Amino acid sequence: MKKYMLLLVLYISCNVDAQYLKKEYPLIIQHSFRNDFNVKFSVSRNTDFEGAESLFFEMSSFSFAIIENRINSSELIFSLNPIIWCLSTLTNNGQMVNSGGGLPLLSVFLQGIPNSRVEIILYKNLMLSLGIDTDYLITKKSLGIRGAGNIGLKYQLDRFSLRLLYNWEGVDFISFYEDYNTNGLRIDISYDFGNFSFSKFIYHCGYIE
Repeated sequence: MKKYMLLLVLYISCNVDAQYLKKEYPLIIQHSFRNDFNVKFSVSRNTDFEGAESLFFEMSSFSFAIIENRINSSELIFSLNPIIWCLSTLTNNGQMVNSGGGLPLLSVFLQGIPNSRVEIILYKNLMLSLGIDTDYLITKKSLGIRGAGNIGLKYQLDRFSLRLLYNWEGVDFISFYEDYNTNGLRIDISYDFGNFSFSKFIYHCGYIE
């Protein structure tokens, strides 16, 4: 509850002016700096809240993570998110109302909202970034889930942006593996391809107007 109150205070303290809604499609690669291997790739849509110049929202459409097993470093854990994206895209006949700016409804609730981010402009190109990340995992012997939260700073230079975040996460398995929690620094690098690129196609894939 305290986190939401802090976000509300920061939002109220920002100067909000109307402008055209942004439609940007950044490609993001993130890495957590710990002893284990942890990389995630995602394509999101970055927009603003009802024309606000100081508050931005990012929702992931397609994401894929590779995580090293903390118990057995020779084994890699993969996310099932691409399968969810494929099923959601294939089953969308183009007639359903989409809640995520082009994402089929299934993808909105299973990938979009659980992999979303809020960014508040602090000064010019410097932003405060708050986000959550979720991956549905599969290993040789078990299914699992990874949930993470992060807070930090983002600096944007033209189409490139860099985030330095404090990240805490937990990984839980149904069976055979030990659950674990960890935290550490994380770096995100992204590039905005604009409105005319394959990233827009991936985000809107399966949506027919």
